[in-house]
Amino acid sequence: MAMPVLPRIGHGDLDLVVLDTNWPQGFSPEIDMKHLPPIYNTRKLAQTMRHAGFTDVEAVPWARVPIVKFTDPASGLHIDVNVNERLGLMNTGLIKTYCDIVPNLRCLISTIKQWARPRALNQPSISEAIRTFNSYALVLMTIGWLQTRDLAPKLQAGLQPMESNEHLFWMRPSNSSKRVPCDTRYRKPTTWVAPHIDVLDNLVEQWFRFWAEFQFSRHVIDIKRGGIFPRIPHFEEAAQPDYDSRGPRSEPNNGWSTFLGPDVDSRTMLESYPISVVDPFIRSKNVTRGINAQALHMFQAECTGAVELRKLGTDMTDIIDGFDMLKQDYNGHLTARLQQTRRDPRG
Repeated sequence: MAMPVLPRIGHGDLDLVVLDTNWPQGFSPEIDMKHLPPIYNTRKLAQTMRHAGFTDVEAVPWARVPIVKFTDPASGLHIDVNVNERLGLMNTGLIKTYCDIVPNLRCLISTIKQWARPRALNQPSISEAIRTFNSYALVLMTIGWLQTRDLAPKLQAGLQPMESNEHLFWMRPSNSSKRVPCDTRYRKPTTWVAPHIDVLDNLVEQWFRFWAEFQFSRHVIDIKRGGIFPRIPHFEEAAQPDYDSRGPRSEPNNGWSTFLGPDVDSRTMLESYPISVVDPFIRSKNVTRGINAQALHMFQAECTGAVELRKLGTDMTDIIDGFDMLKQDYNGHLTARLQQTRRDPRG
């Protein structure tokens, strides 16, 4: 297995996917999970990594998504690799599309992560004393917040029922679950024009204020539906008649599924967890399920602290290390976007 030569980084993480071109739609019902090709054997894959010179190699075959963990000695990167679990790639594509459309979303996300990391708020590992947010959750929360303010489009809302399985991806089943097909469609609009975008200082301060006051116990963050919604049991059915408790109804007699996987589960999403951030593709998954009440209190306390510092006139550079460089990047992107808009008024 050939791996790219990476520059020396020292710290950082990288997730890789080995793509199986024979199964582009994942683990569909006709696949025999007991007789997968050798590439799916994580222990054998781990041996290949050791022979290739990688260090700290560990196979994790019992995980919901089996992976091999290892370190690249040349770059210092910690790497996780799985086989054909493409939903991560699809999530990345969705987030990239939002970043390409929404002016300076990348800069806003970078700023939030820069603030969160030294405060142990971007620390999802189970080995840590308190598990907090992974980067993906912070990104979804930020997009959902922007959607509620009409500062980001709703790329998945209002899609028509699927008429074929072209855009389905089947999740690998766990020992106790059925195979779940995920609808991976989203729009790629070319005409959406963002409204006026505030300066980065104000935008970040508004982000802090929103989450400091946010009632997590009463709301669900769900960018597929377009933002933030009440935690009301069966809200999905009441809001969207084409859905039932198992998910969006497909066309009848299409030969592959009656329902496109479970949607938001009121028992797990609405009651069991202090925070509910719904995955845009795996509709029964809460990406913040590992965060407890103590971690949530830490997060909101830090947001409140940032708001109070701003009230006292504290500059954002004294709240977030490296904010000056992030702001320069933000302003540069904003200037470039304004110039592009003047050249093409359609956005």
